[in-house]
Amino acid sequence: MNSLNHIYTLFKKDVLLELRQQYSFYGVLLYIGATIFVLYMALETPESNVWNGLFWVIQLFISINAVAKSFLQESRGRMLYFYSIAGPRDFILAKLLFNSLLMFLMSLLSRMQYLVDQCLSLLQQFYY
Repeated sequence: MNSLNHIYTLFKKDVLLELRQQYSFYGVLLYIGATIFVLYMALETPESNVWNGLFWVIQLFISINAVAKSFLQESRGRMLYFYSIAGPRDFILAKLLFNSLLMFLMSLLSRMQYLVDQCLSLLQQFYY
């Protein structure tokens, strides 16, 4: 039970840090938006297999950048402090849960942007 409390506390710390330092979240959103927009403009209406493959490649790069940022924002002294309080397993699990939630949200936003781009393309074809 104590381990779950440590994981929850570290998870909450990561969420609060992300809410305070929103520049990284908006940077990732800008990266998602720009990448999907450029791909959409370059390929117009790609086949579903092509779009699916490109989507997962984009998600892979976004995930790697976000997870790296998550670990690199912690200084060496702060990591040692967290390890001494909660243990490395709890620290890694809290980071894993936080980054999984963040990537889930980014995936949803990516899909929503793609759907909006598709709808705009259909409307453009309809009116022109």
